[in-house]
Amino acid sequence: PGPLTVGPASKAPDMIWAGWSVCGLCIECYVGTNMRRGMYCPLSDGVGCDQESLKAALHAAMELWKESQGLYVYCMGGRSRSTSFAAGLLTLAGHFTSYDEAFNHVAKTHPSTGSMPEPRGSIKAATEAMLAKTQVAA
Repeated sequence: PGPLTVGPASKAPDMIWAGWSVCGLCIECYVGTNMRRGMYCPLSDGVGCDQESLKAALHAAMELWKESQGLYVYCMGGRSRSTSFAAGLLTLAGHFTSYDEAFNHVAKTHPSTGSMPEPRGSIKAATEAMLAKTQVAA
């Protein structure tokens, strides 16, 4: 896959015009996700998420990322939902051995990363369940 980056919804139109695919996570708005190169998975800060829906969203985002020149994951401010989701994608892509390791990397490279426990906990659980299923199948 191409590069993966995170940020606020306000930058999504620029990323779309630059040819990137977008993954929108804001419940407050969506930008460009009705295009062929986009997806929308509304998440709320401070609220846990349905595991099956999150697994489906992570899988769809992985497929979108594989097919694109780059994937821009956004939420309203680009600090909590997007960074948590990006850590899941990086883990599933095999760049890190654990969700926590990936999240720490994202937080280090994206200093404004928030520490909202949810939906981070739900995304971590979905990522780890997907990894466990992959390891059993292998």
